[in-house]
Amino acid sequence: VVDRERFDFRTQRTHDTMLGMDALMRRPDFRLVGIQGAGRGERAEHYRRFLERGGIMAAQAMNMEVYYVEFERGNKVPVKVEQWV
Repeated sequence: VVDRERFDFRTQRTHDTMLGMDALMRRPDFRLVGIQGAGRGERAEHYRRFLERGGIMAAQAMNMEVYYVEFERGNKVPVKVEQWV
């Protein structure tokens, strides 16, 4: 893990990594992988934020893969995995 979402207790707000991702990782071949995790019904908001922060073109310029992973509350097994880039 290169970077991950952080919570600021002083302001009570979360701070995402680049492009609005929850986690940023590096593969063994040094390619970046961004992960956006969310619950059901949250995809549109997360995708909008991703696009506002540079989206597909920015990810491609950084040679970065981006995945959206959707979960049901209380279950660690994803119900949906979608590759955005």
